[in-house]
Amino acid sequence: MSCPQVVAKCNFFRYSLVSALPLMSSLFLCLVVSYFNDWPSVISTHCKNWQFFPSISSVIGDHTPQRYIWRMGVGISMGQRLSDVFLYWSFYGKANGPLPHTIVNVLCFLSGFVENCALITLTYVSSTENYKIHEGAFVVFAIAAFFHQLLTILAQHLIRKPFIQPLEEYAYHWRITWFLANQVVFAFAVYVFLRHNWYCEPGVYSLFALCEW
Repeated sequence: MSCPQVVAKCNFFRYSLVSALPLMSSLFLCLVVSYFNDWPSVISTHCKNWQFFPSISSVIGDHTPQRYIWRMGVGISMGQRLSDVFLYWSFYGKANGPLPHTIVNVLCFLSGFVENCALITLTYVSSTENYKIHEGAFVVFAIAAFFHQLLTILAQHLIRKPFIQPLEEYAYHWRITWFLANQVVFAFAVYVFLRHNWYCEPGVYSLFALCEW
């Protein structure tokens, strides 16, 4: 039986940078445009007190042309993001592991797919257009993103000994580190967000905004 022929090779680090470029560049451009055009508005909250940094939602969804810049960035990158979900599903599926691995692989695929669908929804339906849909999509996005990260780590753990390469081992440990760091930042973001709503302290919402970024 002949081995499958390699058609093309791609540096995954460069591939990741290219796939993230539309989102990162559009987000940065929205921040720059907001700074020059709408800064007092994007840092304003219902408390009407001093803040020093805006949330992502206020930068990308409440003003033009920022909302169109962000929607364009998401639209350009979405094909790549969805292809990544199928790519990982195919990669982990070829491991032919035990039943738990198969279940984790399917759940990882579903959570990644739902995450991207929720991102599309909250991007193209802003909070000013329909707050309930936007809020619901954000909640679904946050939950799906959490489980997608966790399940990806678990899938890598289940196949790491017989299948993983040194570079994958390196990525596996970094993925765990970033996942734990993300949960710490998320917990702090929840704390400062609740504190902002309870006490309306100056600058507290900006701390939440920094965590969001």
